[in-house]
Amino acid sequence: MADCEKLPKCGFFNVYYKNNPAIAQSIIKIYCNDFDKSEACERKIYSKKHGNPPEDNMSPTGKIL
Repeated sequence: MADCEKLPKCGFFNVYYKNNPAIAQSIIKIYCNDFDKSEACERKIYSKKHGNPPEDNMSPTGKIL
């Protein structure tokens, strides 16, 4: 199991969960802790499609906060 390569620079986590590590860790466990799960991340899918990351307010589910 390896974390998603985009996690260290993920705007969503850096903006929304920087000050709430408990919530961040639970979401990271769902979306970022292994390759197969991270491939389902809507942020990662967006980045591949558009060549740049989505706005920071887009969650891994694709929901805009």
